[in-house]
Amino acid sequence: MHSRIIMAPPHAKTFLRALSDNVNKFESKHGEIKLPKNEEGFSPFGVKPPDESLPN
Repeated sequence: MHSRIIMAPPHAKTFLRALSDNVNKFESKHGEIKLPKNEEGFSPFGVKPPDESLPN
């Protein structure tokens, strides 16, 4: 884990709704966001911060 967000349950639910709404708007404009298969993990995204910027 690199970071953590702590919030009250009602705020978490509101945040979830906002994220869902934004993903739906993005996908309606640009097409479905493809997820990697379980065995592939997240490495295919090709995004990795420099080691010196990681907090742990």
